[in-house]
Amino acid sequence: MIKSGAEFLPITSVQEKFNVESAFEVIVSSIPQQNAIVMKQKKFFLVLFSAFFLSLTPVVAFGDRTVSAQKFADPTSKKLDRNRAAFYLIFRDDVPVSKLSDPTSGQISLDTLRVVRLMGDALNDLADKTQTGHPAPWTWEELDNRYLDKPHPPSPEFIRLRGSFSDLRESDLTKTKGATIGFSNNRLPDGKNTWNSQGALGLPVSFAHGEFIPALTWNVNKVEGIAADQNTEELNFSLPLIKYSENGHFVYQAKPYFQTDFSIDYKVFGAEAAAEYIGYLPGRVLQLGGYYYIGDVLRYQVRIIPKMDYSSTNQEGIHTTRKKGDDWLRAGGLTSLDFQFLEHIPFTVGTAYEFLQRVGRNGTNGNEFSAYGTYWVNEKKSVGLTLKYSKGKTLVAAKKIDLLTVGLEWKH
Repeated sequence: MIKSGAEFLPITSVQEKFNVESAFEVIVSSIPQQNAIVMKQKKFFLVLFSAFFLSLTPVVAFGDRTVSAQKFADPTSKKLDRNRAAFYLIFRDDVPVSKLSDPTSGQISLDTLRVVRLMGDALNDLADKTQTGHPAPWTWEELDNRYLDKPHPPSPEFIRLRGSFSDLRESDLTKTKGATIGFSNNRLPDGKNTWNSQGALGLPVSFAHGEFIPALTWNVNKVEGIAADQNTEELNFSLPLIKYSENGHFVYQAKPYFQTDFSIDYKVFGAEAAAEYIGYLPGRVLQLGGYYYIGDVLRYQVRIIPKMDYSSTNQEGIHTTRKKGDDWLRAGGLTSLDFQFLEHIPFTVGTAYEFLQRVGRNGTNGNEFSAYGTYWVNEKKSVGLTLKYSKGKTLVAAKKIDLLTVGLEWKH
C-alpha cells in the first residue's frame, strides 16, 4: 500500500510496483556517487589549501624577518665597506655564531678579521658584475636591491615564453629554458620519427610578496605514419598563485589546472601544491634555487621542488591512458641541475627528474627524466640549438615517452 495524502491506494499492477522500487534503488545507488564527488572536491581543495597553509609556516618556525643593509651602513657616508657588509651578510643569511667565534681558544667575541675572512665568498658575490658590479664600498640601497637569495618578482608588462611553467616567474632570460620545436628520433619499439614542441606561455602579475601567473603549457609529439593514439598531445591551462616569504628564502605555489588535447577530447581537472627553498643549505656548502658562481667561467643551479598533486579524469581520450572517473592523489617533486658557461662560451647543459608517486591504491606513478645541451646563437641567450633526451611517463596524461630531440629553442 502507498499512502497518498489521507488515502491508501492499492498497488494494482506489477509494473507500478517495479517503478516504485526502481525509483528507490536509483536514490539509494546515487548516494555512493554523491559521496565520491564530495571526496573528490575535498581532495582538490585540500591540495590548494595545503599550499596556502605552508606559506605561513616559516613565520612561526623560522622567525621570518627582513634585514636592511641600512642598519649596517656608516652613519656619515651611508655606505658599507667590507667589514660592515660582512656583518650585514651574517644577519641576512642567519649565519650561526659557532662559525664565527672559537670559545675553546678564549675567543668569546666576534673578531672582525675572522668574520670578513669567513664571509669572503659571499662578499665576492656582492662584487660580481651580475650583482653590484664593483668592489666595496656599497650603498645600502644597492645591497638591498641586489639581495642574492631573494627571488625578484617579474614585471607584468609582457607575455613570457619559456620551456616550462617553473621558468615563468624568472625575468632574467639567461637563467631560464626556452620553448622548443624540433625533430625527434622516437626510440620506442616500432617507433618512427616525430615532430614535437614543448613550452609555456604566461603573463605574470605581481603583488606584495607574490604573483599571479595565468599560464598555458603544451607538450606535443606527432609520430609520422602511426595511429593518432600513439601521439602525445598535452594542453594545460592553469591559474597559479605564487607567494614569496618575506625573507626571500621560500616560494609557495597553489595551482589549479585543466588538461586536455588540441581537440578538447580528454579532460582532466586537478590542483598542485609546491614549495621551493632558495638560499644556502646549512653549513653554506651548497646554494639552491638560483644560479651561483664557480670561479669566473661557470655557474650552477640546483633546484629541489616538492609537490603534491590531485587530479580527476572527467572524460577519456586517445591521448591519455587514463579512464573516466580516475581519482589520483600523488606526491613527488622536481629536482634539476644546470651548468651555464660565462663570457664567450655560449653553452648550457643540465639534467632534471620529475616524479609523482601515488598516495593510496588509486593512480599511476609518473616520472620524466631529461638531459639537454643548448648552444646559444645570440648574446641575450634567447635563441639556441638544443639537443635533448627525454624518457618516462608524462605526469598527468600518463603517456610513455622515449625521445631524442634536436630542435630550435626560443624564449622572451
